[in-house]
Amino acid sequence: MIDRAAGTATDRAGKTRRLKGTPGDVLQFWFDAGGKNRLTVRPSGTEPKVKHYAAVYEPVTAPQKLDAAKKTGRRAGDGAHQGR
Repeated sequence: MIDRAAGTATDRAGKTRRLKGTPGDVLQFWFDAGGKNRLTVRPSGTEPKVKHYAAVYEPVTAPQKLDAAKKTGRRAGDGAHQGR
């Protein structure tokens, strides 16, 4: 988990390290080591609500495999959105 307000990153084993960069009101949950599949949560700057963004990475090895990769990415994103 990335906590920009605290300026820390905590891995699955519970080990915490300091982050470089500007602090902010953002949490990121990484679902892989590279952070390509992640959920970002932050407060709205103008409204009393929380905003969230999901990013799913699915590599495409050839142009003809693009549609299949999109379907795989959507299924992964749907699962993350539903808490799977």
